[in-house]
Amino acid sequence: YGKEEATALSFSSTAIVINSFSKYYSMSGWRLGWMILPSDLVDSINVLQQNMFINAPTISQTAAMQCWEDETIEELERHVAKYRASREIVLKEMEAVKEIPGKNIAPADGGFYVYVDLGDDNVCMEEGMGSTEMCQRLLETEGVAFTPGGVN
Repeated sequence: YGKEEATALSFSSTAIVINSFSKYYSMSGWRLGWMILPSDLVDSINVLQQNMFINAPTISQTAAMQCWEDETIEELERHVAKYRASREIVLKEMEAVKEIPGKNIAPADGGFYVYVDLGDDNVCMEEGMGSTEMCQRLLETEGVAFTPGGVN
């Protein structure tokens, strides 16, 4: 968010980009992907692909073609705006948590999530309060879901 975007092709004309429709296009589970590669590799990649799997269902491929339509991109950009707003709310609320220094809060570039290092002072391992237990307790008492990480 708020940073200039760059593509792999802006750094090298021989770049190979492999991606999926899962996240940005909200098509998790469709098992569809796409590639950008130099034209001299297309035939080799097609042969390789034909020997690795058959293909994704035709209906999924047809639906995916709508991803590049202006109307679809506009809708997806609205999703990004919602994620950005949600992330800003989380970051603002985290500022109020004085027990966690600002240096321990790291928003992901381009993501709606935030990494938080609780530090040794905010985890009570002696009482079984590692990150997993803390996330479980926050879900039960505050109704807020977190994903634990680090030492449990």
